[in-house]
Amino acid sequence: MINRRPSDPATTDVTVVVPAHNEEGNILPLMDQFGELARKARFSLEVILVDDGSTDQTLPRAVEAQNQHRFLRIVAQAHRRGLTEALRAGFSVARGQIIVFYPSDRQFHPADIPRMVEKVRSGYDLVTGRKIGFYSKKFVSSFYNRLSRWLFPSIKVSDLNSVKAFRRELVDVFDYRHDWHRFWVAIVAEAGYRIGEVDVTLYQ
Repeated sequence: MINRRPSDPATTDVTVVVPAHNEEGNILPLMDQFGELARKARFSLEVILVDDGSTDQTLPRAVEAQNQHRFLRIVAQAHRRGLTEALRAGFSVARGQIIVFYPSDRQFHPADIPRMVEKVRSGYDLVTGRKIGFYSKKFVSSFYNRLSRWLFPSIKVSDLNSVKAFRRELVDVFDYRHDWHRFWVAIVAEAGYRIGEVDVTLYQ
């Protein structure tokens, strides 16, 4: 199911793709946060929530949120297909010139998105978020980041496993094999695109 409102514009400035699997408790407060962003942002915004085969009330909560927030569109996958495929499903219907990947678990606050967008607009092709705050998987993440920078010397950012904002054209550069979203920053860097980084607050 791809949800589109008849009056929706053909394009927008920024699309935020939010994959979700069994996140029923987070959907309404997260969309309220996006509502605050939409009121304050100096760009037009749409949010595409991709329900990745949830078995709880994630999809009904998303429909409920859509009744309150016109910027929200919904893509529902009948079965769980994984994060990479969920992102591809969202990208396929995105209308933004800049696309942002944001998780649905509220580890990150949408208030950080404008700084990422401005960094892209300043000339970067892809911008990653450098997590600031307590992170339960810090050791594993640090090891992965160090290994990636060693394998791909062109990577100049410190945190590859975080939120991202990028120019629309990169949708055609990414590799969509299972779990290969982990390597998208490396793929883009090796292809010669300009990579930047901004600090983003991480919440428990």
